[in-house]
Amino acid sequence: MPGRIAVFIDNAYLERVLRDEFQRFRIDYGPLAQKLAGDSEILRSHVYDCLPYHGRSSTDEERALYSRRRNFFQALERLPRFTVRMGRLARRGPDAQGRYTFEQKQVDSLLRVCLISPKSVVYVACEPRQIRVSAGSGRINRVVWR
Repeated sequence: MPGRIAVFIDNAYLERVLRDEFQRFRIDYGPLAQKLAGDSEILRSHVYDCLPYHGRSSTDEERALYSRRRNFFQALERLPRFTVRMGRLARRGPDAQGRYTFEQKQVDSLLRVCLISPKSVVYVACEPRQIRVSAGSGRINRVVWR
């Protein structure tokens, strides 16, 4: 039954799965959103992610990665009916071996907030156990994990 939907993509998770399965990949986000939507009209496609860590002591390689990712997200924003929601990457550590680890912050919270907003079917490309949807809100007819 065609209708109007919003598409939500947890980009870090999507990229991790694709990297694990295919090593190298390219995603054309417009057709991906349409495939997730099927015959339904897309109200908006939301992509959730964060930029790489960028501190005062960043290396040239880290600055270049930051710039490439920023340009990538700006390009996504230019796609029709696409919005990029950005969390942040927090540096943790150092651990016992002196290595720093990085953790995404705010991305899941941003995704949760948007999931309770639409009044139609929601298609989500992310790890299902990351999201809890309140059935009592009455705002979401159905959540489909694809």
